Amino acid sequence: MGLIDRIKSFFTKRMLTAFALYVVNLFAYLSYSLLAPFFPTEAKAIGMSETVIGLVFAAFAAVIFISSPICGKCCLWL
Repeated sequence: MGLIDRIKSFFTKRMLTAFALYVVNLFAYLSYSLLAPFFPTEAKAIGMSETVIGLVFAAFAAVIFISSPICGKCCLWL
């Protein structure tokens, strides 16, 4: 296997890894966007207050805010 073939193989693996991360990210946000219209109604039906419902959505945003720079640094290592 020549040098050019190894370079192509390396970049192909990197692109597949990046694509897999993009797909996982897509489904993560898709699940959140599908949950948003229905969760408040269902949560109220079981007795959750609006404050707790707001905290659930705020916790998701906080985790994304905190983990994004960390995951960004990790993606640079791929």
